[in-house]
Amino acid sequence: MMASVLDHLDRLADEQPGKLLYSYLDVNGDPIESYTYASFLHRTQAIAGHLRKEGRFAAGDRLLLAYPPGLEMICAFFGCVRAGLIPVPVYPPSSRGFQSALYSAPSTTCPPGTVLEVRGDSQLVRLYKRGELVKIHPRKPKGGRSTDPDDYPKEKTAYALRAPDRVIQQAAALGEHVGVFAQRLLSGPLPWAKLRQGQRLLRLAERYSSSRLDAVCARALGFDLIDVRRLERMLVLAIDTEPLPVRPVEDRLVSLPAGRFARPGTAFDHRHAQPSLWSEEPRP
Repeated sequence: MMASVLDHLDRLADEQPGKLLYSYLDVNGDPIESYTYASFLHRTQAIAGHLRKEGRFAAGDRLLLAYPPGLEMICAFFGCVRAGLIPVPVYPPSSRGFQSALYSAPSTTCPPGTVLEVRGDSQLVRLYKRGELVKIHPRKPKGGRSTDPDDYPKEKTAYALRAPDRVIQQAAALGEHVGVFAQRLLSGPLPWAKLRQGQRLLRLAERYSSSRLDAVCARALGFDLIDVRRLERMLVLAIDTEPLPVRPVEDRLVSLPAGRFARPGTAFDHRHAQPSLWSEEPRP
């Protein structure tokens, strides 16, 4: 059946090569990528040729296809069929951790790009590599993180530690309390885990001024509140309740231009009135 489908596609590519075959749309209905009959034929032939050139697959082997949503999955599917392989589409591995929480894996046995299986219960999360258990973590809530310092590459640990020190130095230049806040924020065995919060702290000074940030940091330290998000909310509330600055009187006075037909002040003072040149005769 699949051979007949390929034959049908090849015939249509010869008869109407420029006609649209597939189009992938975004949420607004706009096309992101598309294939005509001819371009789809060339793409599947290229994939099939690459698979045959590899020489690692025999006819009838199953090939796992882990693609995100898009037309490339369809191209890979028909490319496998042309190469005599059996395509097996699956969902791609998620980079969002397990149940929206992040867990570290040993860098020595699980370098970047390693696909792991995750199994979890109400207490623990277990990471497996090809059926072998490689790591156990306590279960974290949604948005949480469980990181073992020993999982980081040894050659990158020193660099990761230098980055928080740089953030602390920049924060201290913005104000005494900002520096103390950054030092408290990035303290602990895993300072690089909060490095983004430290960088966000520095950006608050650009948005709200370093003087306001230093004053709010002093207040937050008094309540032992080491949270950059709540610190920003405090800044917003402080600005909303802050009275508007009063301008000097000189800036508020506006001088009016002289009137076109204005008369001098003496015109309204009878002491400066000129004697009249005529007089009214008394009536009989």
